[in-house]
Amino acid sequence: MEERQTMGDQKPENGQSERTILESDQVAVTFDLENGFQIMMPDYDGEEDLPEGALALIAVGMRLTDDPVFYQELVSWMKSRLDQVQT
Repeated sequence: MEERQTMGDQKPENGQSERTILESDQVAVTFDLENGFQIMMPDYDGEEDLPEGALALIAVGMRLTDDPVFYQELVSWMKSRLDQVQT
């Protein structure tokens, strides 16, 4: 991940900040073709413990760009299960 953005730091083309729909206790990994993967999370001062679920999601997001073998394994695993995904 080249840039980690905190919740609310999204900058559209007009340069003004936009808030996200995330609550203050939520994290998300997002993807788009222009920016790749991004981690979105509330401001964190390092003194609070993040919930394990948040840590796991952040770790997966970071490994998606840092570990090409992990990325390919994850994509292959998901492709083999696409018939199980409901839209």
